[in-house]
Amino acid sequence: MTFATFSTALGWLAVALGTVTAYAQFSRLRRRGVEGVSLATWTLFVYLAFFWIVYGVIVRSRPLVMGSVLALPLQAFILVQLRPWDRRSTVVRSFVF
Repeated sequence: MTFATFSTALGWLAVALGTVTAYAQFSRLRRRGVEGVSLATWTLFVYLAFFWIVYGVIVRSRPLVMGSVLALPLQAFILVQLRPWDRRSTVVRSFVF
């Protein structure tokens, strides 16, 4: 196995694990509600997903793009449930961070 094949396989494994963890948080939020869920954290996750999509397109990395594209809808749903429009200053501070 070449290094390129190994690193690609590792990338796809990271995609699978990242999607599973995003889905786990999504499921938890639907069952228990938003109590104890950080708006700043999920704002950063959504910002980072957009960053990784753009970066993945630039470097032509399918695993990188797919990982972020698969997780982004779940992360966006969680963010919307946290009602970011009620706490705009937290969203802005997260972006500046």
